[in-house]
Amino acid sequence: MKWNNSFDAPGGQSQKRDSIAARCLRACGKIAREFARVKSELTQQFQSLLDVPDPWLQQTVNEAEALAWQTGFPHLLFPVLAEEKVRKLGRWYSHQQMIQGQNYQEAA
Repeated sequence: MKWNNSFDAPGGQSQKRDSIAARCLRACGKIAREFARVKSELTQQFQSLLDVPDPWLQQTVNEAEALAWQTGFPHLLFPVLAEEKVRKLGRWYSHQQMIQGQNYQEAA
């Protein structure tokens, strides 16, 4: 048996592991890029539909992403979780605007 260095296994096993690791990294990178693209598209759609402060919308979408990554299927659940959380934000913000309007009218 010939060893190239202390980290190589006989028969070129380290090269096979490197290629598997490289493929895994490429696959993870592809998933991350696609996830970021979907996140960006959803955020733009939500911005056009709702009149909420942008930082709040960004935070809500980030929370949905964090929840999605805790599941076994983040790519499937993220859009649904994002929509659900953004709808909830929209209802809450609308309610707050209504309450603030009533308080303003009462004070006048």
